[in-house]
Amino acid sequence: MADLLGIGTSALSANSRALATVSNNIANVNTEGYSRQRVGFTERPPNISGALALGTGVSVDSVSRVYDSFAVDQLRVNNASFSNFETLNEFASQLDSILADSNAGLSPAISEFFGALQEVADDPSSTATRQVLLSESESLVSRFEAISGRLESLNRAVNTDISATVSDINIISRSIADLNGRIADTESGGSGVVANDLRDQRDRLLLQLSEYTNVNIVEQSNGALNVFIGSGQSLVSGSFVQSLSVLSNDFDSSRLEIGYVSNGTTTQISAQIAGGRLGGLFDFREG
Repeated sequence: MADLLGIGTSALSANSRALATVSNNIANVNTEGYSRQRVGFTERPPNISGALALGTGVSVDSVSRVYDSFAVDQLRVNNASFSNFETLNEFASQLDSILADSNAGLSPAISEFFGALQEVADDPSSTATRQVLLSESESLVSRFEAISGRLESLNRAVNTDISATVSDINIISRSIADLNGRIADTESGGSGVVANDLRDQRDRLLLQLSEYTNVNIVEQSNGALNVFIGSGQSLVSGSFVQSLSVLSNDFDSSRLEIGYVSNGTTTQISAQIAGGRLGGLFDFREG
């Protein structure tokens, strides 16, 4: 009877924990980045009685995430690609409105200038046509100056966006490194404990980081992640962070570039940045 009660108690306890996990899944159904969890069961060690191995019930073996690493990796890749094209479209649309506007763009002013020039060519002795040409010339110069000012404003907006994005990347990197340390501490000691919630938080940060640039990750044996950007520059290695900075272009001080700080030395890596918002900003500026 005691064995029967013990087995029943183990079943109630194990399935109670499973129901609690299901309840937690339901409670977090609208939580961004939450990964559904499931309980793994294992039989308890049997009692040996002579030639018999008598079962003693069931226990909870693990609580793991329902997680597809390939799907998550593809999500980050596509997120970086989408952010890249979205940023490029955002700034290219502004440039298009500056240059191709039917009223305030460059094309109408050039057409009117060459129209006036043709009138003078047809009737060079006419004072009126010459006066119109001078007026259209002044108008064209003013239009060039106005467009130049708007292009400079657009360049400043790109610089501002680059600075803000670099600042955000550094903040996210430090948060990932902090979570790496907490995950490694939680999962150390061979206890089999998996820091599911902390891993979810880290995945959310990695997805957010992929909005800014392409990222590649390598998981360590202790559960921490190494995060790489560009052509293999290490951004996060366990609990250690390499920061990014902004610096002026060597040939054009009005343009900002990305600097990679390592061992007190800053290296310009703008040409190696691809994907995400940063990649879109540089693609727009270079294109």
